[in-house]
Amino acid sequence: MSSQNAIQAGSKVQLRSGGPTMTVNVVTIYGECECGWFNGTIYQYASFSKAALKLADDADEDEK
Repeated sequence: MSSQNAIQAGSKVQLRSGGPTMTVNVVTIYGECECGWFNGTIYQYASFSKAALKLADDADEDEK
């Protein structure tokens, strides 16, 4: 199973190009993933294509 097929609501993901670890809130029928993450104490969210995302490794967690 490819990592794109494994992405579902609740999955921890990261952009293939890098960036923060995000949580998938919703996967639409069109393959778009609505994701949320914290930038410090500010909650941010955006939609991304499944093709732009990869499952995040627990070892790759943002430094806290």
